[in-house]
Amino acid sequence: MTEKEDNHSDPSISWRHLSVEISTQWTFRKSPSKKTILQSISGHFTAGSLNGILGPSGAGKTTLLNVLSGSNLDYSGTFQYFSNTSSSKSPSSSCLPVSYYIRQHVHNCVVLELSVDQLLNYAFCFKNNVTRNGKTAQAHIERTLSDLSLPLDLLHRPLSKCSGGELKRVVVAQELMSLTPPSYIILDEPTTGLDSSSAFEVMSCLKRLTRTTSAAADNDNDKPMKKGMTIIATIHSPNDETLQLFDRLYVIAKGGVPIYEGRPDALRKTLQSVASLSVPSDQPPIEALLKVACSGKKIKVYFVNLI
Repeated sequence: MTEKEDNHSDPSISWRHLSVEISTQWTFRKSPSKKTILQSISGHFTAGSLNGILGPSGAGKTTLLNVLSGSNLDYSGTFQYFSNTSSSKSPSSSCLPVSYYIRQHVHNCVVLELSVDQLLNYAFCFKNNVTRNGKTAQAHIERTLSDLSLPLDLLHRPLSKCSGGELKRVVVAQELMSLTPPSYIILDEPTTGLDSSSAFEVMSCLKRLTRTTSAAADNDNDKPMKKGMTIIATIHSPNDETLQLFDRLYVIAKGGVPIYEGRPDALRKTLQSVASLSVPSDQPPIEALLKVACSGKKIKVYFVNLI
């Protein structure tokens, strides 16, 4: 089910008829078989946007992220990255746009005994292939912390003393230490383990990154901002305030079937007009859609002719 597209939206990444199957293990009771994770799904995200992938556990959200990030090459179908020109690049291209994939358990991505300053300085040296950091590194670190609404005094704090929301944003900062900003950031469950206020703060920071990206290689703070990056994130049970931060939602139902693709503010109207599903005014429409996504029988009733 897709709401009407905006004519001015340019695709940044698209996929068509994407399917992923895995082989189940052999047991004494049954022989190995194929299990379908994603069933011939199609969709796209636009450039400079914040995109959310939602669905019940086991629906294939992380699997889709793994395919889009290039971590999983065992799939059928196609997907393409689009440049600023009319040309496009497939995952087999030798010149893909720069992207970073931040996995769900961020504690595995950092050494908690380091301070925030040490972590970001090491990341700066590694990502920019330098052995020493100086004024450029410090300016870049401070600018990145500001972009992520993190105070400068956090630099002297051990990572183990950071709150959950702070640590999530520090890991994002670590990936942004390159002087060449990425075209894409892909995150798996960036709000897991956070309260609603912290989750909103993390997603608000990611939203700002999609709108404008600092000219990081320049020391001139007055230089105009460049076009933002495309951010794709899986998210579990967001409240309505956090959900409205997203430019586009892609909802996958149980069984690896997409049932909605479009803006969050169009969800209630679309459920009513296309699926004849009336949602009470005091209930967020995403709750109703996710309830449908968990039930295979209702999906066949409401959406079989809409995918």
